[in-house]
Amino acid sequence: MKDVFVGRQPELTSLTGLLNDEDHRTRSAIVTGEAGIGKSRLVVEFLDRAKLQGFRVLRGCCYRARQAGAYFPFIQVLSQLRLASPAVEFLEVMARDLLAGTDWSEASDEVRRHTGDFLRVLSDSILEQTSSGRTVLSLEDLHWADTGSLLLLNNLLDVPSSCLIIVGTARLEEAMSSERRQLLAAAQDKAASIRLCNLTVGDTRTLAAALSGRGSITSEEIDVLHSLTNGNALFVRELLKHLNDTGLLRRHRLPEAIRWGGTPERLAHAIDLRLCRLPHKVHRTLAACAVLGTDFATRFIAEATGDSEEVIATGIQEAAAEGIVRATDSLASPRFDFTHSLFASRIYDGLPLATRRRLHRNFARVEARDELTLADLARHYALGFGASGGKEAINACRLAAEQAEGILAFEAAAQCWEFALACTRTGAHSVRAELYRRLGLALWASGRWDSAIEAWTEAVRLFELLGKSQEVGEVAFRLAQIHRWRNEFADTQLWLGRALDSPLQAVDRARATALQASIAVRDRPEDALGMLSGADGLFEDSGRDPVVAFWLSQSFSTAGNPDRAHALAKAGFEEAQGRGAARTAALLAASLATHALCRLDMRAARTYVDVVQSAADPNDPPTLIRSLLSQAYLLGYTGRWRRLARSCGQWMAQVRLASPYQVATARLVWAEAQFALGEHGAAEREMLRVLPMKEIQAVVAIHLARVVLALGRSDEAAELVHRMSQVVLETPHAAAGRAVLGEVVSQLDMSKLQQRCYSALVKEERAVVMTYSPISVQRVLGRLSSSLRLWAKAREHFDTAVTQLAEGGARWELAMTYFDYAAMQRARRSRGFGGRAAALELLAAEQLRKLRIEPSRRNHHAELPALANRFSLTGRELEVLSMVSAGLRNQEIAASLTLSLRTVERHLENIFSKMGASNRTEAVILGVRVGLLGPAAGAG
Repeated sequence: MKDVFVGRQPELTSLTGLLNDEDHRTRSAIVTGEAGIGKSRLVVEFLDRAKLQGFRVLRGCCYRARQAGAYFPFIQVLSQLRLASPAVEFLEVMARDLLAGTDWSEASDEVRRHTGDFLRVLSDSILEQTSSGRTVLSLEDLHWADTGSLLLLNNLLDVPSSCLIIVGTARLEEAMSSERRQLLAAAQDKAASIRLCNLTVGDTRTLAAALSGRGSITSEEIDVLHSLTNGNALFVRELLKHLNDTGLLRRHRLPEAIRWGGTPERLAHAIDLRLCRLPHKVHRTLAACAVLGTDFATRFIAEATGDSEEVIATGIQEAAAEGIVRATDSLASPRFDFTHSLFASRIYDGLPLATRRRLHRNFARVEARDELTLADLARHYALGFGASGGKEAINACRLAAEQAEGILAFEAAAQCWEFALACTRTGAHSVRAELYRRLGLALWASGRWDSAIEAWTEAVRLFELLGKSQEVGEVAFRLAQIHRWRNEFADTQLWLGRALDSPLQAVDRARATALQASIAVRDRPEDALGMLSGADGLFEDSGRDPVVAFWLSQSFSTAGNPDRAHALAKAGFEEAQGRGAARTAALLAASLATHALCRLDMRAARTYVDVVQSAADPNDPPTLIRSLLSQAYLLGYTGRWRRLARSCGQWMAQVRLASPYQVATARLVWAEAQFALGEHGAAEREMLRVLPMKEIQAVVAIHLARVVLALGRSDEAAELVHRMSQVVLETPHAAAGRAVLGEVVSQLDMSKLQQRCYSALVKEERAVVMTYSPISVQRVLGRLSSSLRLWAKAREHFDTAVTQLAEGGARWELAMTYFDYAAMQRARRSRGFGGRAAALELLAAEQLRKLRIEPSRRNHHAELPALANRFSLTGRELEVLSMVSAGLRNQEIAASLTLSLRTVERHLENIFSKMGASNRTEAVILGVRVGLLGPAAGAG
């Protein structure tokens, strides 16, 4: 059947434009689309054009994690560049030189730094080898690439090269871990993005005509074909090839032919129909190829199956004639791979278990071991022999895992440790305990924390059976650390208890004690200061260990002592930087950034945020979540809410593998951005999703009360305040929650609670406190004073807030302060204050305009500009009521506010309904009585 290139000419033009484009930043592209859409076919056409123009072509293919080791596509590329044979030796030597004896399991900061060095050296080597001539690097199926390969791809894309063009393909709908998805997205951002859509009806007609002959299928049949396949090129090809080969299309119209031929509902069925026509010997050959899983040579397949190389070559030629396998570029013996990975997976899944195991065993035993990587060998031992493989199988898996760790490919290492466990007898407790410990380390390093917890929990169980208390303590402490990062306090205490009951090294014991203090302070705040006074010396006793400083800093912050918390964080940060402990320095820098913003030192905050950003790692949820929060606080502080809202959608995807607490935190930051932008309904929905979380329920409820109050549901807001105010007022570290509570109760008829909030907040020395967004303490004190009609105090607080926020560059809170100050001036209802209020509102509006936020639509404070707005009138409705009180007619109000007459009438209907008034006069009288209107309310 004739192959034809259909419907992708614009995309091909974009790709071929890279061959002559001198703009180095755009000389790369990633082609995306669903399986079978034509990505590989497009790239093949492009590579043919590149070869005609004299470009050297390098090709690397990614395979499912079970079927390839770390950096596999680049190992293929390195072989084609003749950098090493086999190429993985090149990687091992490079990594060995960089690590220089570092124990990655004990020095995660060093390993992360070495990872970057390793990738830079490797990418530099590739760039150097391709600098001598024009080269195209093609990487297929990037959705299956390991983390190291995606990091290396990003490194190559970061360096402009006039000689190297990179083109990749990917299926974005494939399941991926969050870090791999993030790295693939980063690569997409650096390259031209080409998204392939389904073929149109016209393209389907062109393809069908090429495959079946022009005029052999009617327009109605084309419509049926397009509807059935949804324009998927591979579906169309496979279905028509089957119907043509069986002769059904020559005897029936397309619908009948499909019915008689058992038309597949999905692509896998179409592949089955394609494969079933192949002779048995070809099936036997393809089965071995599918079990091997990567590209293959005839000699190797022959040795594993026992067939002659001639038989294997004949089978591969027949499969190639059917378009199932293809030859790959190779400088050595001819090699082949499947034209589509779905062929391999379908064949493998269809094999009887006994056949699979036999073939895996054969591959593990072949003499030509140089054809296999250590990871391949480990997979074949595990899937072929299992627990019957003995020490030979376990050692093969161990070597593969340690090799992967040696080149910092922890994801691949974890899989090899799992293979080793599959080769171990269930009764071999000592071996299995150590393997589970190593597996946990690899899972932890690759960011799979849930799986790491499972592995380490089993390791503890086995070490306890063996009576190895030191190993129990070590692993239990690691489990305690993970649970503490995830804010899972009960589990943290459980594992800490087991760790401290075991012999621990001095540094680990200090860390565990500091960790214990951070939990006890939260559970027993009344005992906090006494406990922390005793724990404060741990920083010095542990040799100024920055990790101890971090947990003690968190503890003092929780106990309500921000000054001591800051001093410890500062000392720990300097120590961490001196030791080159980038990860710990970043964690401490996040705390310092928050402290700097609370003290209105934006310059220092930016410096610390940059430190956090530089160390953020998608495999490390603590640094990742603190990076996101640091950015969010800085953006909220400066009022860049639109940018923050845009970023939050991306952030949510990044933290999905983090703990529920951390996901909730990111979600609440998103809700705060939506609230600031006036999208109150969206903010409420996000807050309701995390309200059930007990650890933060009280503070979330107060934030939710602020949202529902802005939506006009004051009774519901009051109920939330009544339920949660006591907890917020009595929790030492909830200063930010108390500030939000004060803002909410200042708008409700709760004078006693207003006084309590004022008394609690007036002791706060920080200018700004951080909850899920920055909030000015003096602004809230001004609101509370206004509610209590303490006008002199209110003016003093607002003046202080304006001075602080203006000098600190906190533009959003400055705008909110102007609005609230104006509301206080209007609430006094004395001569001249209306004009002052109008001036303050102009200042507020100017601030918001600088932030590109429309005051009349986005400012939730402006909707409640006066006290006693117990009727929940909106800002516009208050304006209309004020003009009615001034004697203006509807037509005059409409002209003044640039509204239609019908809109003014609708506002009046709403006002009468909310106030229970039957006419304009009753509404005005009631408004004056409750303080909504006054002698100066409309002034200015």
